[in-house]
Amino acid sequence: MTINSQKPTVTFVKVANTQAKLLAVCSIVQRHYEQGDTLLVMVSGRKASTYVDELLWRSPKDSFVPHVIAEDPCTDAVAITTSSNNLNAANVILNLKEEELSLDNEIEQLYELFDTTTSIKETSSTKKAAFYKENGYVVNCFF
Repeated sequence: MTINSQKPTVTFVKVANTQAKLLAVCSIVQRHYEQGDTLLVMVSGRKASTYVDELLWRSPKDSFVPHVIAEDPCTDAVAITTSSNNLNAANVILNLKEEELSLDNEIEQLYELFDTTTSIKETSSTKKAAFYKENGYVVNCFF
């Protein structure tokens, strides 16, 4: 694992409906897999890990991203986990959990979804962005 001298960049991707969420997840994972990055998708529970697993096997329709569900350290390029640990020494993390992450210097890029599907989720996303800004992360938003 490469240790960086600075905090990772946090990128928020705005999603306004379920289809946009699915597209964002698939696009982020596929782009970083094709670039040769090691990526970890963090999810809140077993049901979510199974859902993301099935999504990545069927999307996009003309290909798939090889990946595993992991709860222990692994060497796979793309892993899905409920753990809060960087199990595959990823340089990129897609956080689908409700809570913020504090993985200073362990990764280069952190993705979060800025969820506007409900006012509660939008408020939660706004609080996450504020947390990262207040803690010295570079925060980018793609709306």
